[in-house]
Amino acid sequence: MESEKTPEKVHAAWKEGSCHPTEKEVCLVSSDDVRFYVPDFLLRAHSRVLRDMFTVPQAPSADSGSDGPAPPKIELTDKLCESSVALSFFLSLTKEDEEPDAISKFKEFEGKMVETLHGAILLAQKWDSTTILRDLSLVLLYYSRYNYDEPGIKALDVIILASK
Repeated sequence: MESEKTPEKVHAAWKEGSCHPTEKEVCLVSSDDVRFYVPDFLLRAHSRVLRDMFTVPQAPSADSGSDGPAPPKIELTDKLCESSVALSFFLSLTKEDEEPDAISKFKEFEGKMVETLHGAILLAQKWDSTTILRDLSLVLLYYSRYNYDEPGIKALDVIILASK
């Protein structure tokens, strides 16, 4: 009897093949098993750790299909900072087209704003992402100065997150 394979969960904003055909993709698998297909140049540009990791020569992948080699896969295991929600917010900041209040506009972050910000801060620190840390400080600045009545985050939350 063959075991049935459960379908892979892929994040709606980061689907396989969604970037330009000439760009190399990397498959990030979050700790809660959601896949993100991200152009490797975005990861290289925003993370010193990943940039260094990609400079190490890689052996050819065994799961090459008829369409060519499968994107390299990085499986993330830290449930605190490598969840799909934290990774999604981190990656949205790599696009550099989001405003500081963008987190409040995404439905996937609803009710998880503090957890998402905390995870993204820890992930940016872990991956040595100085530009993302700067952007996260702007998000915290936004909440400390302009958005006192946001139901998902309180002033004390901002102070605690800023101390990270």
